[in-house]
Parts: sequence; C-alpha cells; structure tokens
Amino acid sequence: MKISLPQHVLEFVESMTTLTPPPDAIWLIGSRANGRATEQSDTDLLVFAPPSFLTALRARVPAPSAIDCLVVDAQGGYQDAWQEKSGSLAGLKWKQIGADTARYIGTKWVSDVEEYDDEPTYSVGTSGQLLQLNEKAICIYPST
Repeated sequence: MKISLPQHVLEFVESMTTLTPPPDAIWLIGSRANGRATEQSDTDLLVFAPPSFLTALRARVPAPSAIDCLVVDAQGGYQDAWQEKSGSLAGLKWKQIGADTARYIGTKWVSDVEEYDDEPTYSVGTSGQLLQLNEKAICIYPST
C-alpha cells in the first residue's frame, strides 16, 4: 500500500531504519493513515523494535518536529522517545489484520462545530466531544 508522506517524515523513517538494532516494523497511525490529515497535521508512528532500539534512537536521532514516535516494547507497552506519551497496545485494542494493515481504537477531540462521520462512544465538556474511533494503521516499513 503506497502512502504519500512529507519529506521530513521520510527522512526520519530512513534515519530509524539505519540504526543498530533496526526496528522490526514502522506503522503509520492517526490522521495520515485515516485520510483526515490537513497541512497542520502531525505524523503519528508506531515503531516495533528490540529493547535497545529506544536507547539508540534517543542517542543518534534528533527529536523530530511534528512527528509522534511511539516505540513499542516486547510486552506491548509503548512510549514516545522524546515526549511524555505512553500507553499499551492492549489499551488501543491493536489487531494486525494483514501484512500491511492493522486496526485499533483511536481518540480524537472534535469541537461542537466540527462534523464527523463516526459515532462518538462518549463525550466530555460542552465545547466538543472526545470520540473513540475504529482506526486503521498502515505498515510503512518494511515495505510489503
């Protein structure tokens, strides 16, 4: 499956794949994988890698701009290499459904004036809704 990514994202992915140890797989998630990206959208990556990858990544690759890079450990927990973001694949209900496709539950905040096709699971506040969405993920490395 071919995806068009910004040049800085392609360069970041390339820098990760040249590390020792290299990642096992890199998946595109979020708005870019699900057709909602705008010019202001960041890029969300889920990186499956051996335990020493996270240390190598932090030591050898500068923190990227407009990229969230969630590195998954062997137990299915993940953390961003440079930000305070963490969670688990179990919490996302991650399920790989093919060599280059997976499904998971993602969240998106939408204001009251923004329309969205998916049904909200729950909402908070009076100025918008926090939606839980059935999202897709696309494997971008290795290429299939």
